[in-house]
Amino acid sequence: MILEEDSAGNIFVAEVSPGGNAEKSGLVEALREEKTKTDSIREMESRKKNVDKEVKSLQDEIAKRKLQLQDKDKDFKWLETRLQAVVKTNRLLQGIVAKQAAFRKRVSEDGNEDTECDVQKCLEVSAEQLNQMSERLELMKDKLLERCDDSGAGAKHVRGQKDARDTDPTTDGLKQESELCQKSETELEQMKEQPNDLKEELMAQEVELEHQDVETKRTVEDRFVLKKDAVKLQALVDEAAQRVISLEHKLAEKEEKITWLQRGLNDRVQDWSKVKEELVRTRKERDSIKSEAEQLGREALRMSAEVEVLKRRVHLLEEDILMKEGELSILQGNMED
Repeated sequence: MILEEDSAGNIFVAEVSPGGNAEKSGLVEALREEKTKTDSIREMESRKKNVDKEVKSLQDEIAKRKLQLQDKDKDFKWLETRLQAVVKTNRLLQGIVAKQAAFRKRVSEDGNEDTECDVQKCLEVSAEQLNQMSERLELMKDKLLERCDDSGAGAKHVRGQKDARDTDPTTDGLKQESELCQKSETELEQMKEQPNDLKEELMAQEVELEHQDVETKRTVEDRFVLKKDAVKLQALVDEAAQRVISLEHKLAEKEEKITWLQRGLNDRVQDWSKVKEELVRTRKERDSIKSEAEQLGREALRMSAEVEVLKRRVHLLEEDILMKEGELSILQGNMED
């Protein structure tokens, strides 16, 4: 049996002379070991390819998860900006409410907490004062008319008398009454001017009351609008808080998944490193087996060459034997003759 190589590079055992059985068995065992080792190497390479594919898929999954986390981070930052804007508007509203409270406090300190009621009371008091002043004017008019009548009657009585009445005390009384009449007329004029002043003050208070009514209506409307805005902002804040909580839960879940994937990746990397080490070891064994197979092939070729040489020698010996036998047969024939 000899080792021969076909066109595909495969080595197989050919038949040789019976003397090469031991060599044949050794070569067969070596070829079987080489075949098993090549099969194991191929299996390890296939396993390595599978591990590489799994590692690549895990890396792609991790990249996708990272992109999703980046998107979630962007959403979270957007929600934080929205929340900051809501907090700013809430602070502005609180400032406005504080200003309104300060304004009301200042108004209450000034004694105008209930402006409408105070103005109404002032108007009522001024109307009562006007009524009293008008009554007093009527009384003063009546008194003046009575005094004028009395003074006219006294003057007629004085003119009708013949004696001198300059030193009479009645003339002094008439003079005093005339002075009182003049004083009462001046007081009457002053009292006539007072209602006009009171009317002007009343008109000014009415204008101020209308202005305050408009301001109070405006403040009430503004307060109502601010309440609506505060309710809306509170709803937005609650919604943002809920979204933040949900995003935190999702982020925690994503982190758990990432840790799980990271652990799987680490396990795969460890397996891959082990496979790599085993592959290197197998390659070394394969190289050693190849070198041994080459040596065995060389030895087999050398032995096959020696077998051929031995065959030729045997053939020559057989020819010599045949020649010797022929010579012997010739000699025997000659001897018999």
